[in-house]
Amino acid sequence: MRKYGLDWLRVGCIFLLFPYHTARIFDGWEPNYIKDAVNGFSTWFVAGAGFWFMPLMFFIAGVTAWYSLLHRSSREYMRERVRRLLIPLLAGLVLIVPVQGYLARVQRFGYTGGYFPFLLAYFTDFSDLSGYTGGFTPAHLWFILYLFIISMALLPLLCRIKAWKEEAFRWLKSPAALLIAFVPLSLTEALPSIGGKNLFYYATLFLLGFLAVRLDWLPLIERRRYFLLAAALPASAVFLAANIAFGYPSGFNGPAAFTCALRNLAA
Repeated sequence: MRKYGLDWLRVGCIFLLFPYHTARIFDGWEPNYIKDAVNGFSTWFVAGAGFWFMPLMFFIAGVTAWYSLLHRSSREYMRERVRRLLIPLLAGLVLIVPVQGYLARVQRFGYTGGYFPFLLAYFTDFSDLSGYTGGFTPAHLWFILYLFIISMALLPLLCRIKAWKEEAFRWLKSPAALLIAFVPLSLTEALPSIGGKNLFYYATLFLLGFLAVRLDWLPLIERRRYFLLAAALPASAVFLAANIAFGYPSGFNGPAAFTCALRNLAA
Protein backbone atom coordinates (compact mmCIF):
# COMPACT_ATOMS: atom_id res chain seq x y z
CA MET A 1 0.00 0.00 0.00
CA ARG A 2 1.69 3.18 -1.21
CA LYS A 3 1.25 6.44 0.67
CA TYR A 4 2.62 8.92 -1.82
CA GLY A 5 2.49 11.88 0.56
CA LEU A 6 4.76 10.02 2.99
CA ASP A 7 7.01 8.97 0.12
CA TRP A 8 7.48 12.59 -0.94
CA LEU A 9 8.15 13.69 2.64
CA ARG A 10 10.85 11.04 2.87
CA VAL A 11 12.33 12.06 -0.49
CA GLY A 12 12.40 15.70 0.65
CA CYS A 13 14.21 14.77 3.86
CA ILE A 14 16.79 12.73 1.96
CA PHE A 15 17.51 15.58 -0.46
CA LEU A 16 17.80 17.98 2.47
CA LEU A 17 20.71 15.88 3.74
CA PHE A 18 22.94 17.16 0.93
CA PRO A 19 22.86 20.89 1.82
CA TYR A 20 22.65 20.03 5.52
CA HIS A 21 25.85 17.99 5.60
CA THR A 22 27.59 20.52 3.37
CA ALA A 23 26.64 23.26 5.82
CA ARG A 24 28.08 21.18 8.67
CA ILE A 25 31.53 21.98 7.29
CA PHE A 26 30.92 25.69 7.89
CA ASP A 27 28.66 25.79 10.96
CA GLY A 28 29.66 27.02 14.39
CA TRP A 29 27.96 24.36 16.49
CA GLU A 30 30.04 21.20 16.72
CA PRO A 31 33.17 19.57 15.35
CA ASN A 32 32.91 17.72 12.06
CA TYR A 33 35.14 15.43 10.01
CA ILE A 34 36.39 18.46 8.14
CA LYS A 35 35.88 22.14 8.99
CA ASP A 36 36.37 25.45 7.22
CA ALA A 37 35.72 29.08 8.12
CA VAL A 38 32.44 29.48 10.03
CA ASN A 39 29.66 31.49 8.42
CA GLY A 40 26.35 32.58 9.89
CA PHE A 41 24.11 31.14 7.18
CA SER A 42 25.44 27.61 7.61
CA THR A 43 25.25 27.86 11.40
CA TRP A 44 21.59 28.79 11.42
CA PHE A 45 20.66 26.55 8.51
CA VAL A 46 21.94 23.57 10.51
CA ALA A 47 20.05 24.70 13.62
CA GLY A 48 16.86 25.44 11.70
CA ALA A 49 16.76 22.22 9.69
CA GLY A 50 18.46 19.71 11.96
CA PHE A 51 15.93 19.61 14.76
CA TRP A 52 12.97 18.35 12.68
CA PHE A 53 13.94 16.39 9.58
CA MET A 54 15.61 13.41 11.30
CA PRO A 55 12.75 13.07 13.83
CA LEU A 56 10.39 13.14 10.84
CA MET A 57 12.35 10.33 9.20
CA PHE A 58 11.96 8.08 12.25
CA PHE A 59 8.28 9.01 12.56
CA ILE A 60 7.69 8.06 8.91
CA ALA A 61 9.62 4.81 9.46
CA GLY A 62 7.18 3.96 12.25
CA VAL A 63 4.24 4.69 9.96
CA THR A 64 5.64 2.42 7.24
CA ALA A 65 6.28 -0.34 9.81
CA TRP A 66 2.51 -0.52 10.35
CA TYR A 67 1.84 -1.07 6.65
CA SER A 68 4.69 -3.54 6.42
CA LEU A 69 3.28 -5.65 9.25
CA LEU A 70 -0.18 -5.59 7.65
CA HIS A 71 1.12 -7.77 4.84
CA ARG A 72 3.99 -9.68 6.48
CA SER A 73 4.47 -12.05 9.37
CA SER A 74 6.97 -11.15 12.07
CA ARG A 75 9.52 -13.49 10.51
CA GLU A 76 9.05 -11.94 7.06
CA TYR A 77 9.32 -8.47 8.57
CA MET A 78 12.62 -9.38 10.25
CA ARG A 79 14.03 -10.82 7.02
CA GLU A 80 13.05 -7.65 5.18
CA ARG A 81 14.79 -5.48 7.81
CA VAL A 82 17.98 -7.54 7.48
CA ARG A 83 17.93 -7.29 3.68
CA ARG A 84 17.06 -3.60 3.46
CA LEU A 85 18.91 -2.24 6.50
CA LEU A 86 21.56 -4.52 7.98
CA ILE A 87 23.29 -5.62 4.74
CA PRO A 88 23.56 -2.05 3.30
CA LEU A 89 24.73 -0.83 6.73
CA LEU A 90 27.58 -3.36 6.91
CA ALA A 91 28.64 -2.56 3.35
CA GLY A 92 28.68 1.17 4.10
CA LEU A 93 30.63 0.72 7.35
CA VAL A 94 33.39 -1.07 5.46
CA LEU A 95 33.48 0.76 2.13
CA ILE A 96 32.27 4.34 2.71
CA VAL A 97 32.51 5.52 6.31
CA PRO A 98 36.25 4.93 6.96
CA VAL A 99 37.13 7.56 4.36
CA GLN A 100 35.54 10.24 6.58
CA GLY A 101 37.55 9.10 9.58
CA TYR A 102 40.70 9.24 7.51
CA LEU A 103 39.95 12.83 6.45
CA ALA A 104 39.30 13.78 10.07
CA ARG A 105 42.64 12.30 11.15
CA VAL A 106 44.47 14.12 8.32
CA GLN A 107 42.87 17.54 8.78
CA ARG A 108 42.53 17.71 12.54
CA PHE A 109 45.58 15.77 13.71
CA GLY A 110 48.06 16.09 10.87
CA TYR A 111 48.12 12.37 10.06
CA THR A 112 50.57 11.72 7.21
CA GLY A 113 50.29 7.96 6.80
CA GLY A 114 48.50 6.13 4.02
CA TYR A 115 44.87 5.07 3.98
CA PHE A 116 45.40 1.33 4.37
CA PRO A 117 47.72 1.64 7.41
CA PHE A 118 45.04 3.91 8.90
CA LEU A 119 42.42 1.19 8.41
CA LEU A 120 44.39 -1.28 10.52
CA ALA A 121 43.81 0.89 13.59
CA TYR A 122 40.43 2.31 12.59
CA PHE A 123 38.37 -0.84 13.13
CA THR A 124 39.68 -1.31 16.68
CA ASP A 125 39.45 2.32 17.84
CA PHE A 126 36.11 2.84 19.64
CA SER A 127 37.29 5.79 21.74
CA ASP A 128 35.02 8.36 20.05
CA LEU A 129 31.97 7.09 18.16
CA SER A 130 31.33 10.53 16.67
CA GLY A 131 34.22 9.76 14.29
CA TYR A 132 35.51 13.32 14.47
CA THR A 133 38.83 12.12 15.88
CA GLY A 134 39.30 9.40 13.25
CA GLY A 135 38.06 6.42 15.26
CA PHE A 136 35.41 3.90 14.30
CA THR A 137 31.96 5.39 13.78
CA PRO A 138 28.65 4.63 12.07
CA ALA A 139 28.87 8.25 10.83
CA HIS A 140 25.93 9.30 8.67
CA LEU A 141 24.76 5.66 8.61
CA TRP A 142 23.72 5.95 12.26
CA PHE A 143 20.15 6.38 11.01
CA ILE A 144 20.21 2.95 9.36
CA LEU A 145 21.86 1.38 12.41
CA TYR A 146 19.32 2.86 14.82
CA LEU A 147 16.42 2.03 12.54
CA PHE A 148 17.50 -1.61 12.38
CA ILE A 149 17.91 -1.86 16.16
CA ILE A 150 14.60 -0.11 16.83
CA SER A 151 12.71 -2.18 14.24
CA MET A 152 13.90 -5.40 15.82
CA ALA A 153 13.69 -4.39 19.48
CA LEU A 154 10.17 -2.97 19.23
CA LEU A 155 8.74 -5.75 17.06
CA PRO A 156 7.03 -7.65 19.93
CA LEU A 157 5.42 -4.41 21.14
CA LEU A 158 4.34 -3.45 17.60
CA CYS A 159 2.68 -6.83 17.16
CA ARG A 160 0.93 -6.46 20.51
CA ILE A 161 -0.35 -2.98 19.63
CA LYS A 162 -1.54 -4.22 16.24
CA ALA A 163 -3.51 -7.02 17.93
CA TRP A 164 -5.17 -4.89 20.62
CA LYS A 165 -8.89 -4.26 20.28
CA GLU A 166 -10.12 -0.86 19.18
CA GLU A 167 -11.57 -0.05 22.62
CA ALA A 168 -8.10 -0.09 24.16
CA PHE A 169 -7.16 3.04 22.17
CA ARG A 170 -10.31 5.12 22.55
CA TRP A 171 -8.80 7.56 25.06
CA LEU A 172 -5.72 8.10 22.85
CA LYS A 173 -7.65 9.21 19.77
CA SER A 174 -8.28 12.77 20.95
CA PRO A 175 -6.29 15.77 19.59
CA ALA A 176 -4.93 16.35 23.11
CA ALA A 177 -3.13 12.99 23.05
CA LEU A 178 -1.40 14.00 19.84
CA LEU A 179 -0.34 17.41 21.13
CA ILE A 180 1.20 16.10 24.36
CA ALA A 181 3.38 13.60 22.50
CA PHE A 182 6.29 16.00 22.99
CA VAL A 183 6.28 15.18 26.73
CA PRO A 184 7.52 11.55 26.50
CA LEU A 185 9.89 12.65 23.74
CA SER A 186 11.44 15.27 26.01
CA LEU A 187 11.71 12.83 28.92
CA THR A 188 13.68 10.35 26.81
CA GLU A 189 16.37 13.00 26.39
CA ALA A 190 17.29 12.48 30.04
CA LEU A 191 18.45 8.97 29.08
CA PRO A 192 22.01 8.23 27.87
CA SER A 193 23.09 8.94 24.30
CA ILE A 194 25.59 7.00 22.21
CA GLY A 195 27.95 9.16 20.20
CA GLY A 196 25.58 12.10 20.63
CA LYS A 197 22.54 10.17 19.29
CA ASN A 198 19.80 9.14 21.73
CA LEU A 199 18.42 5.71 20.81
CA PHE A 200 15.48 6.06 23.22
CA TYR A 201 14.42 9.38 21.70
CA TYR A 202 14.35 7.99 18.17
CA ALA A 203 12.65 4.77 19.29
CA THR A 204 9.87 6.90 20.79
CA LEU A 205 9.46 8.77 17.50
CA PHE A 206 9.29 5.46 15.63
CA LEU A 207 6.65 4.19 18.06
CA LEU A 208 4.66 7.42 17.70
CA GLY A 209 4.67 6.95 13.92
CA PHE A 210 3.32 3.42 14.33
CA LEU A 211 0.65 4.67 16.74
CA ALA A 212 -0.24 7.51 14.36
CA VAL A 213 -1.68 4.95 11.96
CA ARG A 214 -3.18 2.71 14.64
CA LEU A 215 -4.92 5.65 16.30
CA ASP A 216 -5.96 7.46 13.10
CA TRP A 217 -3.81 10.48 13.94
CA LEU A 218 -2.76 11.01 10.32
CA PRO A 219 -6.21 12.21 9.09
CA LEU A 220 -6.35 14.49 12.15
CA ILE A 221 -2.91 15.92 11.31
CA GLU A 222 -3.98 16.46 7.70
CA ARG A 223 -7.21 18.24 8.69
CA ARG A 224 -5.41 20.54 11.10
CA ARG A 225 -2.21 20.99 9.15
CA TYR A 226 -2.54 24.77 8.84
CA PHE A 227 -3.18 25.19 12.55
CA LEU A 228 -0.24 22.91 13.39
CA LEU A 229 2.03 24.80 11.00
CA ALA A 230 0.93 28.13 12.48
CA ALA A 231 1.78 26.81 15.94
CA ALA A 232 5.09 25.24 14.88
CA LEU A 233 6.54 28.40 13.30
CA PRO A 234 6.59 30.58 16.45
CA ALA A 235 7.67 27.57 18.55
CA SER A 236 10.57 27.06 16.14
CA ALA A 237 11.50 30.75 16.37
CA VAL A 238 11.56 30.55 20.18
CA PHE A 239 13.66 27.39 19.96
CA LEU A 240 16.23 29.12 17.74
CA ALA A 241 16.27 32.11 20.11
CA ALA A 242 16.93 29.71 22.99
CA ASN A 243 19.89 28.39 21.03
CA ILE A 244 21.36 31.88 21.02
CA ALA A 245 20.81 32.24 24.74
CA PHE A 246 21.72 28.76 26.00
CA GLY A 247 23.49 26.97 23.12
CA TYR A 248 22.30 23.87 21.30
CA PRO A 249 20.68 21.46 23.80
CA SER A 250 22.98 18.83 25.22
CA GLY A 251 21.80 16.65 28.09
CA PHE A 252 18.65 17.28 30.07
CA ASN A 253 19.32 19.69 32.90
CA GLY A 254 18.81 23.40 33.42
CA PRO A 255 18.35 25.45 30.24
CA ALA A 256 18.98 22.39 28.04
CA ALA A 257 15.79 20.73 29.33
CA PHE A 258 13.77 23.82 28.39
CA THR A 259 15.38 23.96 24.95
CA CYS A 260 14.78 20.24 24.36
CA ALA A 261 11.09 20.61 25.23
CA LEU A 262 10.80 23.55 22.83
CA ARG A 263 12.49 21.58 20.07
CA ASN A 264 10.16 18.61 20.49
CA LEU A 265 7.06 20.78 20.68
CA ALA A 266 8.04 22.60 17.47
CA ALA A 267 9.01 19.38 15.64
